[in-house]
Amino acid sequence: MVSIDMILARWEAAGVFDFMLPFLFIFAIIFGILSTTKIFTANRAVHVIVSFVAALLTLRLGYVQDFFREAFPRLGVAIAVIFIVVLLTVIFIPDAHKTGWAIGFYVLGALAAIYVILNSFGSVGYFGRLWHEEFETILVVLLFVGVIIAISLSGKKSESSKTSKEAKFEAWRED
Repeated sequence: MVSIDMILARWEAAGVFDFMLPFLFIFAIIFGILSTTKIFTANRAVHVIVSFVAALLTLRLGYVQDFFREAFPRLGVAIAVIFIVVLLTVIFIPDAHKTGWAIGFYVLGALAAIYVILNSFGSVGYFGRLWHEEFETILVVLLFVGVIIAISLSGKKSESSKTSKEAKFEAWRED
């Protein structure tokens, strides 16, 4: 009897995880970008050729396989954690309070993405000293910049930023 473990082991020995899946992933992303942006008009043949060549060239030196091998298991864990938080929020938070949680989920998703990417790069050795010794500093700076951006975007409109319609309406109302 053939088990799933045996099938996965055979696929791994055949290079499916190191070559085929990264190739298909990169090909699909590049093809989607080319098809959406229509850089080469609507010529699908050119999109296929450019996507094929670019995806094949990215697999040449092995960097992509190392990164994918480290990143996607971490991505799966991050998605599972975010799913659990969303599920618990849906179950236990009243509907009236859910509107503010969306921003929290965006922040949680962004932090999870940063964590997955940086840990994957660090695990493959792309960062060296920067990642292992300066992690806290990088995290504090990113959080500080995020807080500044959040505060600046959540401020009220100033008087000078009113639209011309609002200004005309207030002038008319005062008359």
